[in-house]
Amino acid sequence: MLILAAAGYGAQVDLPMEGVTIQKRKGGIEAWVGQKLVLVYNTATVMPPEGQPEYFKRSGFIHPLNSPKGAALTDDFPAGHTHQHGMFFAWTKATFHGDEIDFWNQHKGTGTVEHIEVLEMTSGLDSGLFKIRQQEVSLEHGPALEDIWTVKILNRKDPFEIEIEIEQKCLTDAQVVLEEYHYGGFAFRGTAQWNADDGDLFKSPMQIVTREGKNKVESNHTRPGWIAAWGSVDKGSAGVAILDHPDNFRFPQPVRIHPRMPYFVFSPPVLGRYVLEPGKDYHSRYKVLLFDGEPDTENLERLFEEFGKK
Repeated sequence: MLILAAAGYGAQVDLPMEGVTIQKRKGGIEAWVGQKLVLVYNTATVMPPEGQPEYFKRSGFIHPLNSPKGAALTDDFPAGHTHQHGMFFAWTKATFHGDEIDFWNQHKGTGTVEHIEVLEMTSGLDSGLFKIRQQEVSLEHGPALEDIWTVKILNRKDPFEIEIEIEQKCLTDAQVVLEEYHYGGFAFRGTAQWNADDGDLFKSPMQIVTREGKNKVESNHTRPGWIAAWGSVDKGSAGVAILDHPDNFRFPQPVRIHPRMPYFVFSPPVLGRYVLEPGKDYHSRYKVLLFDGEPDTENLERLFEEFGKK
C-alpha cells in the first residue's frame, strides 16, 4: 500500500497497487485504477467562480476526467459557457405542465439538475462502480425527471475505460415533452486548454474524428456511432472517446459538435420531438475511453463492436 493524496480532492488515503477503488471524499466520489485518479463525481453543490451569478451553482456531474498520465480532460464553469460541467446530462427544450423548461441553460431561470443521493459504491480487482440518483428540476413546478447513473470503471490502465448507464423516468403523473432542438442530452465539456475563450490556459483547439472519419466541421448533427476528441495539454496531447450503444434511443444518436468551443453532446432531439411518458423508462448507455496521445481508431472500432454486443 502507498499513501497518496487524491490529487487535491480529499484527505490522504491508502490505495491498493492494483484494482479499482471507489471512495467518498468531501463533496464527491473518486474512482481510482491502481494509484491513478480516473474521475471525480461531484455530489456537493459547487459554487461558480467569484463574479459569476449564483444561479450557475451545480451538482451531479463528473469533473475531472483524467488521462492515464494525469492530464485533466474536462473543464468546470468554463469561460464563455459557465453552465457546462465536465461530463453531464441535461435536456434543453422541454415542456412540463404546459411550460417550457430548459434544464441545461440555468441563466434562463426555468430549470436545473441536482444530485440527490449515492445509491451504491463497490470496489474490486476487475472493476468498480458507483450508482447515484439525480433530478432534472423545474424551478416553477419542482422535480420533473429522475436520472439514475450507474458508472462502472474497468481495471484498464491505458486507455481508461468507463461504462455509463443512465435510467430516466418521470417523477410525476405529468409527461415531459422533449421538443426538437439542436442540442441536449449526454455531454462532454473539454479542458480549458482547448477553449479559445480562456486566454490564460488555451493551447490549441479541440480536434474531432468520428467513426465515419469526419472532423469537427463535418461531423455536426451526423450519427457516427463513436466520436473522439483530443488536443494539446500540459503533458503533450490527450483525449476522450465516447461510444454509443445500439440499445440507445434513436441509435446511432446525432451528435452536436460546437464549431468553436470544446464540447459535444449525444442529442436525440435533433431528430424531432418525443415524449417521456409516466411509468416508462428511458435508457442510455455509453462507453467512455480516456487516452494520452491521439485516438487509436482501429482500437476504438474494435471496442465499439464489443460494446455493442453487451
